[in-house]
Amino acid sequence: MVTCRRLEVLSFSVIANVLTLWLLSLLPASANSAESVVFPVVSGDVSVKEKYGAMDDGKTDDTAAFQMAMADGVRNLYLPAVRYLLSDSIVVGGKWCQWQGENEATTVLKLQDRAAGFDHVEQPKPFVSTFAAFRDPKAAMGQAFRNSLFNLTIDVGAGNPGAVALHYINNNQGTVRDVTPRSSVPQPVGKAGLALVTNWPGPAYIHRVTIDGFDIGLWSANSQFSFVCEHLRLSGQSVVGIENIAQMLSIRKLVSSNLVPALRTRGNAGFLMLLDAELNGGDSKAYAIEAVENSTLIVERLKTSGYGTAIRATSHGKTREINASVVASVVNDPVLPLNPNASVAPVARLKRLPS
Repeated sequence: MVTCRRLEVLSFSVIANVLTLWLLSLLPASANSAESVVFPVVSGDVSVKEKYGAMDDGKTDDTAAFQMAMADGVRNLYLPAVRYLLSDSIVVGGKWCQWQGENEATTVLKLQDRAAGFDHVEQPKPFVSTFAAFRDPKAAMGQAFRNSLFNLTIDVGAGNPGAVALHYINNNQGTVRDVTPRSSVPQPVGKAGLALVTNWPGPAYIHRVTIDGFDIGLWSANSQFSFVCEHLRLSGQSVVGIENIAQMLSIRKLVSSNLVPALRTRGNAGFLMLLDAELNGGDSKAYAIEAVENSTLIVERLKTSGYGTAIRATSHGKTREINASVVASVVNDPVLPLNPNASVAPVARLKRLPS
């Protein structure tokens, strides 16, 4: 019964993600937002600057102001377009929490250089988090409904190799939109830009997120409950652009500029659907995409440059590769068409490597 239930959940999530991405593909393409968002006083959103005295000089430690707002149970927090300097983690926490920045480019949460507790990459620590527990296998929120962040930049600064810019968890619905996790130094300092690594995240929509730097751009490590990403931009990662472990990710319009692999998915429960992606700048000895440990991979309309191998997939003991720079359509497991009366589109065949 457990196996049957797992298959039902997987099938429902896959179908929901396919339909969502199909609907999104009908919308016009959009670039990252440069708009400023200002609410009227009657909106009920609380300004961290006006009510809690956060400074706008980029030099004064504003950690206490943010922590006071969280202690007061503020759910809708408005961040005017200034640079906030912080020296410790800020936990948004709870449910129905929304952080709204005024402007993605000029509303900046900046972690102090060489902040205490962020110095070990083997012991990563979130800078901004929507749940206090981090990577605890026994911890689960289950009530993090509609947690969302909009229009801001999260900068992990220098000398913080263990920093995770945003540890995000939501339940049932939520979004991260027009957000830039980044490292402000030339080196890709920091463990991850966006981490989906705590029990029961999703479903959620990740839209127009730009991740610059870090060991891992998007770090996903759970088997529930799926994420849809659109207009995701990655650059400057030192290990991999996207690390997906047993999660269901559906991604449209991914643009990656990296020497390292752009995407790696693994695990029996891993499912990755990639539409209209451009993966550029790769090392000639590296692969752009790798799927291992029987992870399901669906790719439509892929362009790569620089990489020696576009796709490397290992499933059920067999390893196959595609070396073309333009890939029309690839699956590494049988997939039914959305329209059962339509013929299945031609699918590129992965060539088996010699033993």
